[in-house]
Amino acid sequence: MKAIKVLATALAVWMLIGLVGCAAPAENLTSDKELFDIGKELIKIQAEMVESEEYHSLMGGGINAIRETAAAGSYDSPSAVYSITLSDYDVLMRLFLNTESKAWKELSESLKEQMRYRVSIASLISQINVKYGGPEAAAYSMAFFSTGTDDIVLDQEKIFLYVFENGTPIAVYYRNSGATAHFLFLDKTDSAEDIQAVFAPYKCNVEKLNIK
Repeated sequence: MKAIKVLATALAVWMLIGLVGCAAPAENLTSDKELFDIGKELIKIQAEMVESEEYHSLMGGGINAIRETAAAGSYDSPSAVYSITLSDYDVLMRLFLNTESKAWKELSESLKEQMRYRVSIASLISQINVKYGGPEAAAYSMAFFSTGTDDIVLDQEKIFLYVFENGTPIAVYYRNSGATAHFLFLDKTDSAEDIQAVFAPYKCNVEKLNIK
C-alpha cells in the first residue's frame, strides 16, 4: 500500500512537470553534448543537496538511510552515460493510466488526450526506484533538482543516466526548456547490458554515449 501511495504521488508530480512542447526543426535541436553538460551542472547541485544536513532538515528530514547512501558517493565525473528514450509510448500509457479500465474507456477523447499529454518518460524514475530500492528510494527520488532553460530544444523527451564508480546513479530527465535530476537506486550498473535490463520492461531504447 505504501508503494502504491508513492507511485500515485510520483505520477501526480510528473503530470505537472512532464510537459513537452511541439517538435522543432532538426537543425535547432540541442545536441547530446550540450545536454550532457547541462546534466553535469545539475548533478553538482544534486550532490550538494544530498550532502547538506541543513538542506535536508529544511526539507523535513526522514529517509536517512537512503540519503546517506546517496551522500556517500563521488559525483565529479561519470564512468558512463546512457541515453534513454521511449520506443513505445503505449507501454507508459498502460502502466500509469490503466487504459484497459472502465474509467479510461468512459473518458471523452479530449480528456484522454489531456492524460496522454501529461504522462512522460520521467514517470519511470519512481517506478524503477520502487522495483530496485523500495518505497523509500522512490520517495527520495522526488527530492529532485529542476531547472528551466531555453537552451533545451528536443524532438522527444529523454533521460541521460549518469553512472559513477562510487556513487548512486543520477537520471537527468530532459524536456523542452527544462531538465530535472533524480537519484536512481539501481543494484547493478557495471555494463550496458545491466542498464538495458532495467529499462527493457518499458520498451526503452538505451544507448551508451561516448561523451566526456
